[in-house]
Amino acid sequence: MKSTIHLSPARVVYLAFCTLVFVFLLAPIIVIVPLSFNAEPYFTFTEAMLRLDLEAWSLRWYREIVENET
Repeated sequence: MKSTIHLSPARVVYLAFCTLVFVFLLAPIIVIVPLSFNAEPYFTFTEAMLRLDLEAWSLRWYREIVENET
């Protein structure tokens, strides 16, 4: 038996809206998390990071959070 899913136009609009909200909320997280492992003193993707060079990645910002509890 072949099952078909019938989506009403309202359901399609609802699903599209939910998808856009989901992407809007997750996109900044997807960008910020890799940048938080940057060894440089500023948040930017360096060429070394994009080449996945291990020297370009560090836990510097996380170490700073733990050391500066105030």
